[in-house]
Amino acid sequence: MAHQDWNPVVFNSTKHTSNEKKTVGTPYISANKIAQKVEQIVEGDAKLSIKTMNICAVKAIIKHRCALKLSQKELATKCCIAESVIRNIEQGKEAHNPQLLTKIQKVLAVKLLGDNIGESLVDKPTASAASK
Repeated sequence: MAHQDWNPVVFNSTKHTSNEKKTVGTPYISANKIAQKVEQIVEGDAKLSIKTMNICAVKAIIKHRCALKLSQKELATKCCIAESVIRNIEQGKEAHNPQLLTKIQKVLAVKLLGDNIGESLVDKPTASAASK
């Protein structure tokens, strides 16, 4: 095996100076900060909360979907979202998402955000218009 080259090959890389910082994507979080957060969570000091769907909004979605005689699949198709998302919303498993609620709000014509949740968005005749 005299014809084979058994000498190690060494590649010299250029080292960056400490003044140069390269960040890609999200900012760097030190391992200590992550360890502190985990410790707080384990000890119960940190407050963790995931904002879930408002129960009034969920009931309004179900009520108006059934009133329009739409299945979950049909509603999902009209809103351009997955059927599983509608199912999770109606089961209360989906996290609060204003953009998603706005899409459903437009299709069902019912208010799902802010005050007066469950109120119809269709213009109601006023008393002055009815008297004319």
